[in-house]
Parts: sequence; C-alpha cells; structure tokens
Amino acid sequence: MSALPFSPENRKIVMLLYRRSLKLAGDWINKRDHLRSKALEIRAQFELHKNIGNPKELNVSITWIQFYELKADNL
Repeated sequence: MSALPFSPENRKIVMLLYRRSLKLAGDWINKRDHLRSKALEIRAQFELHKNIGNPKELNVSITWIQFYELKADNL
C-alpha cells in the first residue's frame, strides 16, 4: 500500500472493498428492502471514513474491512 492516503492505488482498493461489501450483503440478504437498508448502512460507513488523512489510520480501516469480509465469507 502506498504512503499517500488519497493515491489512485488506495482509491482502487477502497472502491473494490466497497463493491465487495455490497456484493457480500447481497449474497446474504434476500429481501430487497433489507438489502437496500444494509447498502445505505455500508455507504454511510464508507462516507464516515472517506476523509482519513493519516496513512496508518487508513491501513487499519482497510484491514478491518478485509477482516469482516473474510469473516462473513467463512460463515
């Protein structure tokens, strides 16, 4: 991971994690209205953390997202 928090590489990683989070939610939730509310919740979490300027903080956030996705995949 690059040292710059707003680098194109980090942007790609975060976009990939966002899409993967939405897909994972879609795999687990079968009702459209529940999926919509979960998608809004996921979006809110990403929006809340979108202005992280500290590279260490960004790495921690990305690691947590990857951990939760891995955990959900293995359920």
